[in-house]
Parts: sequence; C-alpha cells; structure tokens
Amino acid sequence: MASVETQFRSISYIVLIVTLVTGFLLGGSYIIVRQRFSSLENTRKKLISQLNAQSTKESMFIALKDRIAILDKVFVMLRPLATTLDTTTSIAAPPLLTSLTYEDQGRMVVMVRTPSIDEALTVVGAVSTLAADQQLRVPQLQSLSMDKDGSIRLSVSFYPVF
Repeated sequence: MASVETQFRSISYIVLIVTLVTGFLLGGSYIIVRQRFSSLENTRKKLISQLNAQSTKESMFIALKDRIAILDKVFVMLRPLATTLDTTTSIAAPPLLTSLTYEDQGRMVVMVRTPSIDEALTVVGAVSTLAADQQLRVPQLQSLSMDKDGSIRLSVSFYPVF
C-alpha cells in the first residue's frame, strides 16, 4: 500500500508542478498580452489626437484653397479691367463720367453727365469710334435725358474687347 501512496504522491506532485508551470505560463502570457494591448491602446490614442490636429489644418487648407480660387478669378479680371478703364476714360473723362458698372455678363455700363448737347455728341462719337476700331462691341445708348439746368445725362453700355 505504501507503493500506491508513493505513486499517488508522485502523481500529485507531477500534477501540481504541471498546474504551477501552466499557471505561470498563462500568467506570463496574460501579462505580455496586457502590455501589448496597453501599448497599442496608447498608440491608438496618440494617432487619434494627431488626426484631430490634422483635421484643423485640413479645414484651413481647404478654406485657403477656396480663397485662392476666388483670387484667381479676380486676377483674371484685373488685367482686362485695366484696359477697359482706359477705354472708358477715352469715352468720357472723370468729371463727366458719373458712374461705371461692370455686370456679370461682362457688359460695361457708363453713365455720363455733360453740360451741353455738343459734349454729349462728342461722347457718342467717341463710342462710335471705339466700336469702329474694335475696342468695344455692341455699343448701345441705354438712356438720354436732359435735366432742368440743361445738362445732358446719357447711359451707354458695351462689351469690352480684350
């Protein structure tokens, strides 16, 4: 019977050792996996914060990109407007020129106030000459009126040629 007890005791020691070794291996594996998980979680949080910081930069970049597109349109219009202003001043000089409007379709409307009919005819002649020289297209006399003091108001529209 002593030999059976010794065998049971040997088997129980072996089972105990196997259980302890398995426990240590599982515990060590758990610690390693937990550290890896913690490391990955910290990396995830850091990457999310970096993405949030980049989203602010991205929105500023998009806004800047939109503004640059608007500026491109403005710069495209600046050069033709300079030649158009030269054309307009050849129609009427600033004391006579009361307003100048540039419409979306590219049409210019010039309002002129002259002290006499002779000067109004000079303005119409200048428009005709510029149209003949192909410096403007489709000139139209929009309105012509005489004020109580005898001054003449006229409105001329045209499409500038660039």
